[in-house]
Amino acid sequence: DNTSVLMSQSQPSPSKEKYFEVSLAPQTASNEQLSAKRDEVMAERNRKLQERMAAMAQRRMKRSTATSSMKQQKEAIQEFTQQFTVRYDAIEDDIAQQRTYEQFKALKVCAFKLEQFLADNASILPSYTFEAKNKMMSNLKEKINQTQQSIAPKPKFVFSQKNKSVVAPVAASDVIDEDEKHNNNNNNNNNDDDDVTSTTTALSHVVDADEIMIENRQLETIYLANGSVNGSDVCLSNLINCTVSICDHIGALRMNHIKHCTIITGPISSSLHVEHLQNSTVNAIMRQCRIHHCTNSKFYIHVNSEPVIEHSDNVQFAPYNVRYKELSNDWKQSHVDEQVNQWNKVKDFNWFKQQQSPHWSVIPEHERIDIVTPVMNDDDDEDEL
Repeated sequence: DNTSVLMSQSQPSPSKEKYFEVSLAPQTASNEQLSAKRDEVMAERNRKLQERMAAMAQRRMKRSTATSSMKQQKEAIQEFTQQFTVRYDAIEDDIAQQRTYEQFKALKVCAFKLEQFLADNASILPSYTFEAKNKMMSNLKEKINQTQQSIAPKPKFVFSQKNKSVVAPVAASDVIDEDEKHNNNNNNNNNDDDDVTSTTTALSHVVDADEIMIENRQLETIYLANGSVNGSDVCLSNLINCTVSICDHIGALRMNHIKHCTIITGPISSSLHVEHLQNSTVNAIMRQCRIHHCTNSKFYIHVNSEPVIEHSDNVQFAPYNVRYKELSNDWKQSHVDEQVNQWNKVKDFNWFKQQQSPHWSVIPEHERIDIVTPVMNDDDDEDEL
């Protein structure tokens, strides 16, 4: 019937059925080997997990260290600011109380020490803070100088020397002796003074107990022999086309308004402070080096701390290269560390990017002067090497 026909049509034909045979591969590894493999996989997972946990802990530690470092730096800046303000205010308040030249000299020493304190902490201070404090120091020193000039100006001694461009500083006691001798000679023979002044070049040495000033010179060779400075401070000012050789240890060296000059010195016990230097070469040893408003100049230096430049351009650096006979002894007396030289770790306070500052560079080795010797007068036969 129709029902049986439909059922027979709906059932698949036995010839069209498909069969699949599944066979299991034979076990090639023992249970011990499988267990060892599982242990190896788990150990690798644990190792990676421990590495991730260690990395996370290290990142947390770095963040904590950075936070602690920032906190310490902030505390150091606050402590510096507090000390600087107290010392600055004390010096400023004392200016009006000074009456004698000796009192002003002592006050200048305090200002100089405060300026050194500022330089020592330059590495921890933001650039704008250092710039502000540096400007405060300039204003303070100017105020001291102006007040001193109106109340107790420093004594000056002017010497004349016949046709010689090589001069040596005079000790304070020698200044008095020479001045008295000059007055006695004037009393004995008034014509001598006219003869001397008509044939000499005026040489103005201002000797201030602990400072020797050489200023207002052009086209001269100036030589200070060993023992003539003996740890005193030296100031070079307004020199043009001069060669200055100081074969002695110096307390502190200040230079300002120097053009087309060569400056050769022995060790400086404290700092070298340069203002307004152009087209010149400086060879010196010091603990600290601060350079401001310098252009187209070279520094062959040995310095214990990082040199600082500001408002400068085309300044080059290389290691100290001067040789003279008493250098080793002068170095010991200056107490400058011979083993620490940071001549090429210059800080530019006008450059805030991580890249190298374009305002300074290292002198290529093939362009450096190997050895420099002091320049003396032709009449001196002594070998300084």
